[in-house]
Amino acid sequence: MDKNKPDLTVLHDWDSPSVYGRRALFDKMIQSFCVLIVSVLPILSRIRIFREPYEAYRAEKRRYLDTLLKLDTLTGVTPIFGIRDVVISEYPELANYPHLRVHHHIGKPPDPNRGRTWEPPLNQPPYTWHYDTDYVNGKNVLLQSIDTYPIWHVDHPHYLQNYIDFLYSVIIKGEKIYD
Repeated sequence: MDKNKPDLTVLHDWDSPSVYGRRALFDKMIQSFCVLIVSVLPILSRIRIFREPYEAYRAEKRRYLDTLLKLDTLTGVTPIFGIRDVVISEYPELANYPHLRVHHHIGKPPDPNRGRTWEPPLNQPPYTWHYDTDYVNGKNVLLQSIDTYPIWHVDHPHYLQNYIDFLYSVIIKGEKIYD
């Protein structure tokens, strides 16, 4: 046994093959609807019934950032956090994150191909910008340069299982990510 790793056994208990209970699914549906509505009509965030689910979703993304940092630390991955200035202005403590790059989009949404920069600079050509979505959709994108990195967005907490699959494939199975 590796003396740097604890002797740890975890029991993962699974009690029912059913999906979530109906009440939990209904609550999740209502929360998702409220988040969708606030994203279209931000003024509704002043109303508690819309604000609370919206703030819960924002908090989920913030916790996901911490989860990624912990997961990367556990697996030996060096994380680089490309965080936009609008995010840092809302969460100033993020300015202290390791390997932080301030991230900018050049151009206006909804143009998905608008430019991107990082300070300090990174070599991230456009084909890497949607690496996570490509991976989730089964597209095997091989990176062209060792100083180019696969991008996994904090904006997609629903990709957590896919990120873990990616880590397992690369770290344990030796999947090739560079051409």
